[in-house]
Amino acid sequence: MLRISLPGLRLQRLVPTLLAVVLAVAFVAGTLIYRDTAEATLYDEYARAARNVGVALTARSGARLAPSTVDTMRADPAYSAVDGRMAERLPLLDSRGRLVTDLGEPGYGVNTGTAAALRPYDVHSGRLPERDGEAALDTRSAQRLGVAVGGTITVVDAAEARRSLLVVGLVDATGFGGSGTSTVVLTDAELTRLTGATGYREVVGRLRTGADATAARTRAQAADPTARARTGEQLRRDLAREASGQLGGLFVGIALFALVAALVAGFVIVNTFTILMAQRLRETALLRCVGAGRGQVFRLVLAEAVVVGLLGSLCGTALGLLVAYGLSRLSPALGLPEGGVVLGAVPLLAGPALGVLVTVGAAVVPALRAARVRPVAALRAAVPETAARRRLPVVLAVPAAAAGTALTVAGVLGTGGALPAMTLVMLGGIGNFAALLLLSPRLAGPAVRVLGWVPARLFGVPAKMAVANAARNPARTAATTATLVIGVALMAGGGTVAATVNRTAEAQLNAAFPVDFLLTPAVPGSLVPAAVAGRSAPRASPWPPRCARGGPVPSWSGRSTRRRSGRRSPRAASRTCAPAPPSSPPPPTRSAAGRSARASTSPPATGACRSPSRPPCRAPAWSAT
Repeated sequence: MLRISLPGLRLQRLVPTLLAVVLAVAFVAGTLIYRDTAEATLYDEYARAARNVGVALTARSGARLAPSTVDTMRADPAYSAVDGRMAERLPLLDSRGRLVTDLGEPGYGVNTGTAAALRPYDVHSGRLPERDGEAALDTRSAQRLGVAVGGTITVVDAAEARRSLLVVGLVDATGFGGSGTSTVVLTDAELTRLTGATGYREVVGRLRTGADATAARTRAQAADPTARARTGEQLRRDLAREASGQLGGLFVGIALFALVAALVAGFVIVNTFTILMAQRLRETALLRCVGAGRGQVFRLVLAEAVVVGLLGSLCGTALGLLVAYGLSRLSPALGLPEGGVVLGAVPLLAGPALGVLVTVGAAVVPALRAARVRPVAALRAAVPETAARRRLPVVLAVPAAAAGTALTVAGVLGTGGALPAMTLVMLGGIGNFAALLLLSPRLAGPAVRVLGWVPARLFGVPAKMAVANAARNPARTAATTATLVIGVALMAGGGTVAATVNRTAEAQLNAAFPVDFLLTPAVPGSLVPAAVAGRSAPRASPWPPRCARGGPVPSWSGRSTRRRSGRRSPRAASRTCAPAPPSSPPPPTRSAAGRSARASTSPPATGACRSPSRPPCRAPAWSAT
């Protein structure tokens, strides 16, 4: 049978199947390769903090380790080097005086230390600071600010005064606590002078060869019972767990879409092999007439599926490498570090295996149908369906719909977190969609007749023949349109989810921040000085209280302005209604104490808001950095 089937294999007939397998395998293999690449790169980023560390003594939240802790650990003969790590809030300003933040959080200043082997960063270019007035900046912030070695940066010290520092080097560093905040490296004395801190957040030690890490950790714990002592292996494991936590949600979402791609490929393969088997009824009949059994016909179809699956999987894996390379180059846009592509055994084997399994699994049903056709019946133009075949999709669709609905309800009402809820909703949607596809042969006939009534009346005989041909074989019509239905459903569902998320986020932000002007301290835990609050207080306006159509004029108090629809207008703070009177009050002044404060204000917008029944006016514009 192989000598008969393989030479007669016509790949031009299987082009849709090949494309489906190639795309599905490329998506899956590319996702797996990118996961390994991102994990390796992120682990390398986090591993800097645990490099060469045998024991780490970390202060509790809000506390600091005394400088004497370093001397105590240095007195232990188990260590070859001990160093203290300082990390304090140090707001960094850009060239326009605005605070540089990551998700609203300012950056940190860290010390150079005394042991080069225990530094949690690498020198990218230049050198580390050696005297007051010098600093090294992380490469991410340097690229963001356009600063190079020899340039200057501005930071805000503990007295809320601006200090200029000369950049003598750039470092590769992960933000403190795994965040993407800015990192400014200073000498210990300069960091103490700018932040006022004298203690350490962490003291690390490098063990000598043959030293017992557990015993050294116990002695380090005795040096400060309030701190947390860990071995280097424990520290690396904790850092790896933090790194994996950043990637978990991203990869679950990508994996779910890869699953959808595999399902789409399966439907395309089923459709293609079903059409091929219908076209090869006479050929199958001749094989059965000359003595081929049902098992031989079944294996013949599966052999073709294996060949197509292998060819498509190899091409898909090669394409997956390009997908992974492109995703790795887009990693900075996702907040992840960029690194070289990492090739592992799992992606290179899982992609081809999945492609072959999906292809063979999808070809099983068409192969069974071809094997069950009798030699005489195969010579007919069409094979009538049995009642059992018509009932089987309904029998399978009912539990699929029930399971999909249950999973969707569990995801919506569940309290286990956003990630499990998203997974349950996605699986529930797949179940309900599978039920719809199983019922589509029953729905295709009536749907074609209803939707084709108007075209048949407008376009005459050709349209009537097209409607009759599509309604004559509902199963074939449903199989042909299955891929199109999946694609349209994914696009509509994705657009609906995106619009829902945007609208929900907008409503939550409007409810949480019903203001046009927000002034908060740059350093968490501190307060806005009373002098700044007094200078930013609302001033009396000589204009009428209302001038904008459908809502009040934004006032200096920063209260929310609302349109007639009731939704907060994010651009109302700087909307111009008419030329301002000569006695326009000046905007609030800034003090030195408020220069490091974070201020969020709505972007400017223009638009007419003059009303015939109201006098001209101008809405005051906010100005803050």
